[in-house]
Amino acid sequence: MLKGLGIEFEVWKKNDVDEQYPSHLSCEEIPVFLARRKAQTFTDKLRNNHLLITADTIVWCEEQVLDKPKDFHDAREILKKLSGNKHLVITGVCIKTLEKEVA
Repeated sequence: MLKGLGIEFEVWKKNDVDEQYPSHLSCEEIPVFLARRKAQTFTDKLRNNHLLITADTIVWCEEQVLDKPKDFHDAREILKKLSGNKHLVITGVCIKTLEKEVA
């Protein structure tokens, strides 16, 4: 989307973000919590002219978050669980500068 708007950007990656979350959070709160946690991991890289955008997406089915598949077999099992069942795909977004954070 940013590219489509002609906005220059960089992609920063971290693979070691802790994706655990408090058990009391609702399905709508979980991806926001995780997006904020991702933003916090980049605080040391932020400068005055930076706008950081992070996001997280979960799949909610049968009152639980479906974890990322561990392998091909696990992916098939997850798809079977989703097939014919109602589920939600929920994304949380966090936008952060040095002075402010909104999610």
